[in-house]
Amino acid sequence: MDILIALCIASLCCAFAGVRNGAYGLYFVSFVPFISLSAVEGGLTSTAGLGGDNVLFKLCLRAVCTLGFLVLLARSKQSHAYLFRTTSLPVLALVGWALAWILRSQSPWVSLFRLLELFSFFLGGVALWVEVGRFQSLRTLLRWHCLALWTLPLLAIWFAFMRPDLAQHTDNAELTRWGHKLLNANSLGFACTIVSLWATSELRTAWDPKRRTQESWKTRILPMVPLLVCVGVLLMARSRTAMLTLSLGQAILWWPRGAISLRHIRFAVSILLVGTLLVWQRESVQTWMLRGESVEALASATGRTDLWSDLLADQVPRLPVAGAGYLMLSEAGGFWHAGRVWTNAHNTYLFALVSAGVVGLALVLTIVALAWWTSFRLAREWRAADAGARTLLFALQSVLLATSITGFGVFGFPNPAMFLFYSMYVLVLAYKNPAAHHGSVVADPKPSRFAAHHHPMHPSLP
Repeated sequence: MDILIALCIASLCCAFAGVRNGAYGLYFVSFVPFISLSAVEGGLTSTAGLGGDNVLFKLCLRAVCTLGFLVLLARSKQSHAYLFRTTSLPVLALVGWALAWILRSQSPWVSLFRLLELFSFFLGGVALWVEVGRFQSLRTLLRWHCLALWTLPLLAIWFAFMRPDLAQHTDNAELTRWGHKLLNANSLGFACTIVSLWATSELRTAWDPKRRTQESWKTRILPMVPLLVCVGVLLMARSRTAMLTLSLGQAILWWPRGAISLRHIRFAVSILLVGTLLVWQRESVQTWMLRGESVEALASATGRTDLWSDLLADQVPRLPVAGAGYLMLSEAGGFWHAGRVWTNAHNTYLFALVSAGVVGLALVLTIVALAWWTSFRLAREWRAADAGARTLLFALQSVLLATSITGFGVFGFPNPAMFLFYSMYVLVLAYKNPAAHHGSVVADPKPSRFAAHHHPMHPSLP
């Protein structure tokens, strides 16, 4: 029953986004395996977990979605052009480098599956671009990519009431937070951040006086629904990383462009008002941010900085070039710190350095930098017809870069941020805006039968 509910919610999000094609239908469903529907079973961490129903469900659904993407790739003549283009080589090199040292992993089969899962995210992004993305506007594509993550907050709401033992937990300070066995609070907050940024960008575009005759009342009202839902879930998840990255993304979306004008004054006044409100409610803000912990704990990123220091001092010098192995913090698997074994560095870049060495870190930084710099260059063209979508794309890439500092990111254990990044990687690096087409590079004059149609509720930019 829970599986059916999860798939139904993903389908509803797909319909709300106006998706009418099989490729992005697979993309929406692909976020369901990130949740756990068992209070006792987690994700795949050892071969012993293969006997559990929860792990089998996640594996089977991921395999079905990956198979679907592979079929789409196989039937397109354009796939190889994007799989092996210059900008894709760092991703292929990263997978190859990690694969070469996979036997160092404590559980090679689990590490191999997780690495192939990362690679499948990249393949899925290529399939989405080749089958659909080349024929759609950037605004439409970002709507689909972002609203797929709305599935996770909606699932959190459902299970918070129907199965609170799965979706909620009470910490040492007796604070109840959303995000438990169902989904990590950091990942839940990340999903809320991405959807909130999309909704803000969409509302800003829809209410732009210059576009008053081009936008329907639906495009002005409907984005408020996911915005309100995700802000509420984010407050319940109490993810500080997500709140800070949301603030970063909002600053990028609202940053005024061009010569000094009334927009700059409005922006400055808005910042002043928000600052005043935060000062006025500083006790509430402080309570929410501290979560019952001390200021010292907050300053150390809840103990993360001590872990990072020990990893850099003790583990990195042992295997600086090749690393300890994919998903490994030491030769033994976990890393002993502060009285317990840690399996996650809580920093994507440090995780890459420890598990894949200097070479792996260089490849991860190259991949992230390529996507971020390309989106920045696109966003600088603020006079473009799709300037709002370009700015949103840059905000998303900045959030992905920042969230990787203290949480899950583009390397390590599979997570929603990783899937979103690699599913958009080819889109970011291949996107152009010739006037003859709808904001994309069209290499094939005949769109696929899987190509999407524009949804009347969400008209695309010209």
